[in-house]
Amino acid sequence: MGINRSKYNVLVCPLDWGLGHVSRIIPILNRLLHYNCKLYIACSRSQFLFLQQENIPFEWIPHRSPEIKYKSRALNVFDLLGLIPKIYVGIIRDKKHIKHWVTKYHIHLIISDSRLGCFYRSIPSVVITHQINIKLPPYVSFFEPILSWQIKKLIRKFRYGWVPDIQSFPNFAGDLSISKNCNIQYIGILSRFEKKALAVQDVEHKYEVLGIISGPEPQRTIFTELLLKQMKQLPYQCALVLGKPEYSKKIIQENNITIYSFANSSELYQLISSSKYIVARSGYSTIMDLIALQRTAILVPTPGQTEQEYLANYHQTQKIFVISFQDNLMLNKAIEMLSVYKFNHQYSSYHLLDNALEKVIVDLEQNNRLY
Repeated sequence: MGINRSKYNVLVCPLDWGLGHVSRIIPILNRLLHYNCKLYIACSRSQFLFLQQENIPFEWIPHRSPEIKYKSRALNVFDLLGLIPKIYVGIIRDKKHIKHWVTKYHIHLIISDSRLGCFYRSIPSVVITHQINIKLPPYVSFFEPILSWQIKKLIRKFRYGWVPDIQSFPNFAGDLSISKNCNIQYIGILSRFEKKALAVQDVEHKYEVLGIISGPEPQRTIFTELLLKQMKQLPYQCALVLGKPEYSKKIIQENNITIYSFANSSELYQLISSSKYIVARSGYSTIMDLIALQRTAILVPTPGQTEQEYLANYHQTQKIFVISFQDNLMLNKAIEMLSVYKFNHQYSSYHLLDNALEKVIVDLEQNNRLY
């Protein structure tokens, strides 16, 4: 690459709303290690335990964002309004901590995944987000332009804005990632499974159905219990990954279902490759992983999580995934629909991320920002 690869201290700050944000930064972390960077990651304990399983060398900075929970019912306008103060409390806390972290650890670069308070004006800061435009329920959709404007205003405080999507069709985040008035660069999809596309037709399937659990409580437990109940009624072997790195790692056999408390990226890849059908939430990180692996799936959005509901509806129109909503999920019927789906899209744009990161490293070199 023609660059003098000096060692940089890089602070990485993934949003603490489940494991999606920390799983999708794995390709970025690996590239930073290629540049001989030392990684400092400010994240929650569950995210720390997840990254430990990935064998990535880093120094942990314990940090928790304000806890976001979803109701067991669909969110109403008061629930949504109640989330806004928590989000802003997280931004204010991050702003207070950043100055201390930059000084204590001699940070040269900050990379933040969706934490809009993690920037520092005197050093290069990167924000990663696919959600430039906000989607709200129809009855409060008139607030969307205001919130989207506020997000763009916060993004402009960073030197770089990276969008994990492609600008042209088929942009995988739909309207969420489209913007003409912001300092953003499209870096292609981010997936821990990049360059591991599966030739599904050549794989011997150990499991007929694989369920992947993710997201906040109490909906995580509700989804788990729903899948367990319906999987037990199926006449073949199924697997369920709970996605809980904080639990002791174990495998439980319950009737025709093999339950994994947690699977790291390598183990999850093996489970996906040995399963005929997949059912999962419609979080954007999950969607990017499936696209990277050229797999279709049954996607079940978290009730009340408008971003997931939008993504589910958007991808249903693209005929890539089968969409089923939790209240009327019938797994056997969804599998029948999925059996005629085939992933035909060939997608590869990993060079976009390489080019974006190269630009940042060159910026560091040219500005001689080593302490």
